Amino acid sequence: MSLKRIVVAVDGSPSTERVLSVAEQLARSSGALLQIVCVVTPPHSYLRVTEKVSEPGENEAGYFRELLSRLESQAHHSGVRQVEHALLEGSPAEAILESLGAEPPDLLVVGSRGRTGTRRLLLGSVSNALVQVAPCPVLVVRPPPHGEDPGRTLAVRDISVAVDGSHPAELAVELGSSLAKALGGVLTLVTVIPPSPRVGPEGTATESERAHHAHLVEELRGRLTDHLKDVRFEIYEGSPADRLLEHTETHPSEILVVGSRGLSRTQRVLLGSVSQALVNHASVPVLVVRDREHAQAGRSSRGKRPIP
Repeated sequence: MSLKRIVVAVDGSPSTERVLSVAEQLARSSGALLQIVCVVTPPHSYLRVTEKVSEPGENEAGYFRELLSRLESQAHHSGVRQVEHALLEGSPAEAILESLGAEPPDLLVVGSRGRTGTRRLLLGSVSNALVQVAPCPVLVVRPPPHGEDPGRTLAVRDISVAVDGSHPAELAVELGSSLAKALGGVLTLVTVIPPSPRVGPEGTATESERAHHAHLVEELRGRLTDHLKDVRFEIYEGSPADRLLEHTETHPSEILVVGSRGLSRTQRVLLGSVSQALVNHASVPVLVVRDREHAQAGRSSRGKRPIP
C-alpha cells in the first residue's frame, strides 16, 4: 500500500511543529501529496436561541492563514514536493472529516493534547473522534513527555505493528510494512496472547497457544522479508493494552500501527478497544487502521466550508 495523499491537521499549538514534522517525513519518503488543514471554530452566542453562529474573527482567521502559508513553505523547504493548505470553518472533527473529500486520503495525521481519558483538550478529543469515524487510517501524534519541548521534532524510521490474525490487523501489516520500506527502517511484528480459557495455571499460556502465535508472526515475517531487509517479532502474554504500551516504552520503534475491531482467536476484542487506550497513552505516535466498511463518516452538512 503506497501513500499518495496525506492530510495533516494542525491547530497552532506548541505541538504543531512535531505533528507536521512526522507528516513531512512520511510525505517526503513516499512522494505523497501533503495537504495541511487548520480549523477556525466560530464562537457561539448564547444570547438568543435563534441567533445564527457568527463568523470567525478576522484576526483569528488571518493568524491561521499566515500559519498555514508558513507551514506550507516549511514543508517545501524540508523536501516535500507537493504541498497544499486549506483553512476550514466549523466543528473541528466535522470540518476535518469533510475536508477529506469523496475519496479519502491514504493517511490522516493529527495531534493529541489529551493527558487522560477525562482531561482532553482540542485535538485530544478531536483525535479520539477521528480515530472512531474517519474513513482512512489515522496517525495520532502525542506531545513528548512532560518537561520536554512540545515542539521537538520526532525522527521517524522504525515501525511496530500489532498483529492478531484479523483482517484489520492484516491491513495494519500492509500499511506498516509499506511505511518501513519507504523509510528504510526496521519492521517489528508484535502479538499478544490475551487472557482466555486456554491460559494454563498461574496465568501462563499453554504451549499450543504459544505455538499458534509464534506461527502467526513467523508466517507474516516470511511474507515480508522478500521486500524488507529487517523484520523482527515479539510475543507477549497478558493484557493486550498493557503489553503493547510496555512495548512502546522498551523498543525503539517510532510508530505503532494497530488494526481496529480486530478479533483474537477466542473471539475477544483485541485491537478494537485497545486502540483507543493506545491513542490516549502510548509514548509514540499510534496509527489506527480500520476496515472501510466499518468506518462511519458521520459527516454533517453544517460548518465545514473552506474559508477563502
